[in-house]
Amino acid sequence: YKVLQLLEDSVGGGGGGGGEQPRWILKSPAHLGFVDSLSHGFPGSTLIWTHRDPTESIGSLCSLFRTCQETFYAGDVDMKEIGQQCCAFWEAMLRKADMVFSADEGMSARTQHVLYRDFIKDPITTVKKIYDGFGWDYSDRYDTSLKDYIAASKAKRAAQAQGKVKLHSYSLEEFGLDGEEMRKRLAWYYEKYLGE
Repeated sequence: YKVLQLLEDSVGGGGGGGGEQPRWILKSPAHLGFVDSLSHGFPGSTLIWTHRDPTESIGSLCSLFRTCQETFYAGDVDMKEIGQQCCAFWEAMLRKADMVFSADEGMSARTQHVLYRDFIKDPITTVKKIYDGFGWDYSDRYDTSLKDYIAASKAKRAAQAQGKVKLHSYSLEEFGLDGEEMRKRLAWYYEKYLGE
């Protein structure tokens, strides 16, 4: 996170011109395992942890790892090994983040937990709840911008669906993973964060 600190410093503390402080958006789930370092590098930072069913997200991670191996490795790709590595990696990231949030009340207070399914079902309401929870101003200008973005995204997805183009296709099974076994392995996460 030193690189992000340098980037922020290079633009004068991250000032956005209009008196607004821009927000860093780090979307990679890999950050979960390093939220303590992130908090140390950016004290007082606010975090949004989006919780998604691991049986959905681990398959995507496996697909990414497969693509990387196919691109940069000349040998055969062992799909089952990728599945096991990704499952172990994901579990470690979830446990580390849970440990940090459970032990650090200050960080826990600066964090909003969002269910991915709620975000997909009603993004406007979910974002408004996030803004309200952090005490941020949800302006009319931002509302319009967000609604425009959502409309454009829906139109793009509809066009892709019409052309039967699927951007990203994968399954747990092709990586030797079983959804029910994963649910048992990560039962603590489902119960604590997904309310299942």
